[in-house]
Amino acid sequence: MKTLVMILIFTLFTITSCYSVDDEFVLVDTVFANPAYLTGTIYYNMLDNTYSYFPNETSLAIGYGRCPWGNPGIEEYRSLVTFQTRPIPLDYHLYSAVLFAYCQYYVDNSEDLIWPQYYSTPYQVQVDHLQFTTMAPEVFNLIPLASNVAVLQDSAYIGWIGTDITSSYLDDIQQSRTYSQYRLHFPPGYDVSGYAQDWASYAKGPVASPKLIVTYHKTVSNSEEVLPIQSDLINGIYPQPSRDVLNIKFKDKNTCSIDLSLYDLRGRLVHSETHIPILSGITQFNINDYPSGIYYLKVTDRHRSQIKKITIVK
Repeated sequence: MKTLVMILIFTLFTITSCYSVDDEFVLVDTVFANPAYLTGTIYYNMLDNTYSYFPNETSLAIGYGRCPWGNPGIEEYRSLVTFQTRPIPLDYHLYSAVLFAYCQYYVDNSEDLIWPQYYSTPYQVQVDHLQFTTMAPEVFNLIPLASNVAVLQDSAYIGWIGTDITSSYLDDIQQSRTYSQYRLHFPPGYDVSGYAQDWASYAKGPVASPKLIVTYHKTVSNSEEVLPIQSDLINGIYPQPSRDVLNIKFKDKNTCSIDLSLYDLRGRLVHSETHIPILSGITQFNINDYPSGIYYLKVTDRHRSQIKKITIVK
């Protein structure tokens, strides 16, 4: 009964909508982790060979080491995340799928709480692609569909962390799977000294649940008299990620001016400029006023249009 109530509460807070970035060419869908009973952490104690799972937890844990509290012995924590697959909209194709999780804190091997300082950690949070139907102990070591398809995190950054899992999500759609499921874990075989424990924690729940940002691009035939969504207009955008200024380099050094639009992940226009002059095939875009996150930058000249995904980190 408690599990059923949890699912109903989580469903009430789960809103999945498709937003248009360009009204015609790009759709962005936000898919939250759901159902809740297939997203959580499995704890394994190596001393007594036991597994534990607590469905009411509000966080996802990835850990390894000697636990300073509770049961003695070395423990390992692995977390599982489940998303419902969505059909690709008609006349569109899947462009990208990015898994996001909100990192709350790291605990490093010396038991120093790494928050809010952003120190490096020696261990990556790796992502396996798998399929399962219940949070049973065997899922902890279940042979995945594909191992280490992505690295969610390799430094102790606090906040939203994202990693590309496009190939895995597309495979789930093509194979008609109901869920796209992933296992988060530290890499095996690292050394743990003393009684210290490495531990990463990610938010779970209606406020900051793991999510997929899925982007679709319209499939345009050669007969349609529209600007192509991808072209050879842009030669490069750097640095990436960027903090204050983006340099946009163009393949054609004779490009005289461009129009520029910046969209957030919900498809909302946050900035627009027209007739920006181009000097020697390059221009700069000041992003000081925009918070950290992933955005879509649309650049258009008289004949071409191109959209690029950029990351802003403050």
